[in-house]
Amino acid sequence: MEAAIAASDDILALFAALLRIAQVEGGARRAAFAPVDLAKLLAHLGELFGPVAEDARHHLSLSLDGPAWILGDRELLTQLFSNLIENAIIHTPAGTQVTISLGREDGDAVAAVSDDGPGVPPDEHKKLFQRFYRREASRTRPGYGLGLALVSAIVDLHGARMKIEGTNGLRVALHIPLLQA
Repeated sequence: MEAAIAASDDILALFAALLRIAQVEGGARRAAFAPVDLAKLLAHLGELFGPVAEDARHHLSLSLDGPAWILGDRELLTQLFSNLIENAIIHTPAGTQVTISLGREDGDAVAAVSDDGPGVPPDEHKKLFQRFYRREASRTRPGYGLGLALVSAIVDLHGARMKIEGTNGLRVALHIPLLQA
C-alpha cells in the first residue's frame, strides 16, 4: 500500500511539472509580470541555498553588481534560479565552487549560475534543457528530467536568452532585458 501511494505521488508530481511547463509555454503567467530586482532575488536565494551548499560540502558565493530591475514573474524567476543552483549543488562533487553572479551587458541583466565541477560536454549542453533528458550520471537520482525544461520555458516567457558555457565546470547565463526607467 505504501509503495502504491509513493508511486501515485510520483505520478502526480510528474503531471504537475508537465502542467506547469505547459502553462509557462502558453504564456498564461505573463499577466503576473511586475518589476523585479534580480540582485535582491539572487541575494535571497544565496541566503537560502548557502546552508544547503555547505551541507553538501560545496562553496557558494555571490557576485552581484548592484540592483538590476527587470519585468518578470518573481515566483517563476525564483523557480528558475533555484533549479539552476540546486543542479549545480547536486550534480557536482564535494568541494565544488558554485557562484551566483549578476552584471549588465548591452541593456541586459546577465544573471549566471556557474560551478567549477566536472562540466558537461558541449554536445550535450542543449540536450540538458529538453524534457525528460537525463545524463547517464544522474539517472540513479530521483527526478524526471523536467527541471531544466522548466528553466528553458521560463527563459522564453521572459524574452531572455540563455547561454551555456564550459567543459571544465558549467556556466548558465541568462540575458534578460533590463526595465527601462
